Amino acid sequence: MIELRNVSFIYSDDGPFETKALNDISLKIEDNGFYGLIGHTGSGKTTLVQLIAGLVKPSSGEILIDGVNIAEKKFKMRDMPQRIGLVFQYPEYQLFEETVFDDVAFGPRNMGCDEAEVRRRVTEALQTVGIKEKYYKASPFELSGGQKRRVAIAGTISMEPPVLILDEPAAGLDPHGRESILQKITKLQKDRKITVILVSHSMEDIARTAEKVIVLNKGKLEMLGTTREVFAKGERLSEMGLSIPEISRVVLGLRERGINIREDVLTVDEAAEEILKLAAEKGLIK
Repeated sequence: MIELRNVSFIYSDDGPFETKALNDISLKIEDNGFYGLIGHTGSGKTTLVQLIAGLVKPSSGEILIDGVNIAEKKFKMRDMPQRIGLVFQYPEYQLFEETVFDDVAFGPRNMGCDEAEVRRRVTEALQTVGIKEKYYKASPFELSGGQKRRVAIAGTISMEPPVLILDEPAAGLDPHGRESILQKITKLQKDRKITVILVSHSMEDIARTAEKVIVLNKGKLEMLGTTREVFAKGERLSEMGLSIPEISRVVLGLRERGINIREDVLTVDEAAEEILKLAAEKGLIK
């Protein structure tokens, strides 16, 4: 479990350009959960995931992993990549090896795994993201954009971290590539029972995949709840400058017109079911 206690982070502390990126954040991220992290540009999303991954230290407050403060000497920071895997936005820019296999194998080899274990991890990771064996000896730079993205993600999951953080993993992909990446991440989370934190500007992606949603606003924790609970607060999200799923926008518009449809509808099928139910109650259909 990951816990943040009163965490703040200040850029250029005591300098002329001092900026408080995060302000007194306290939250718990439970094991085996699928979390969405949303917020407007500059809300502190990237800073938050960098703190959780141990890439930067908080200006104040505590970050605990399984009850141990990561600032304590007994916490082995060098093991952090094996515990929390962070996939940056456009991770394909980090590909560097001559072959797909070697690129994905870099992490396990660096961890000291023997070659049999390396092969198992690499093969499983590449199969998980849908990269066929015929590409294993190919240069990663010869692949399509979507394939590069999947290879880069495989490089992180080959280290088998129990927590996986993905910063806009579907950004810039075509609709098919976007859907493929999100489906594979969802399946990975369910199959391996890991914790996933998905950072995205797409409310549709968050609504379809996440079980819980963390909302940041101007460096503060605005909301933390189930996906239904958060997107039921469409008006507040809109006030914060966040787009909401299209179906949530439709539901909000219907409610403003006096149609008492449930606030927490997330899908088109649910909206259709609710509308038909209301129509039946009013005797408009049988």
